Amino acid sequence: MDEAVKHTEAKAVLDSYIEGQGKRKTPERYVIMDIVLDTDGHHSADEFYARMPQTFPISRATVYSTLNLLEEAGLVYSHQVQGRTLYERAFGIEPHHHYICKGCGRIWNFKNKSVEEAATTCRTPRFRKMRCSVYIYGICDVCHARIYRLK
Repeated sequence: MDEAVKHTEAKAVLDSYIEGQGKRKTPERYVIMDIVLDTDGHHSADEFYARMPQTFPISRATVYSTLNLLEEAGLVYSHQVQGRTLYERAFGIEPHHHYICKGCGRIWNFKNKSVEEAATTCRTPRFRKMRCSVYIYGICDVCHARIYRLK
């Protein structure tokens, strides 16, 4: 997806959500959204805060509350990993799952058709599925080698 189109479409999603909730459209929310859209991977709110332009002062609290708003609007996913909340862009991203190393905390995305098919075909009475995310915890090769050398 073209970057300009991605930002325009995401802005429309956020506009619609904010209007529907009766909230204010603040420039801070859109700057934070743009930074999230331009960032790949899984990041903490503090990492997004560090990416804010120096010419546009925003409080850490504003970053946290905006990330929550973006998640409610469906533009961001949050993940609880080793006691931290990490965020990743949801808009324009295909469904995927995660490997998480219990040693270093690194996260890798992976796609698996059988997981998607199972989530799609399983019956969920009186429950509307919104998304499926699978986390597979283990030890990456680097951490495994380090542990093996220590033994």
